Amino acid sequence: MSIVWIYAIANILIDLIGVMGIIMGFKPAFLGITLLAWGNSVGDIMANMAFAKKGLAKMALIASFAAPLFDFLIGLGLSLVVKKIGGQPPDQFEIRDEEARLPLMAIGALILQFIIILILSCISRFTLRKCQGYIQIGYFLCAIG
Repeated sequence: MSIVWIYAIANILIDLIGVMGIIMGFKPAFLGITLLAWGNSVGDIMANMAFAKKGLAKMALIASFAAPLFDFLIGLGLSLVVKKIGGQPPDQFEIRDEEARLPLMAIGALILQFIIILILSCISRFTLRKCQGYIQIGYFLCAIG
């Protein structure tokens, strides 16, 4: 039941941050990549922490990668299907809006981050160390900056 409350409060905070961002003049793409994405992940991190505390650490680790990847693939796939149904083939998909380039750069940064995680995991024989966390945090700060 506590996860439901956290989820509800996180959604209210996401709406408040969105309104405050519009009032302060932030671009919606910037808000979506930073503040709203973090707020949207609060429910997932609480559920993953609950799994880890119950001894299901592998399940929590897999869920932390699988849930955002699933959201990304379904979101992109559905948008391209809708575009195809609308009569415009996906291969003619053009980005004309300057604000739309920011999410595309974030997608590229995310793919690169997955590659870095894969390489670090292979090097360390799939055991997580603190230095890997610091590397990922540093990469995230560089990608946002």
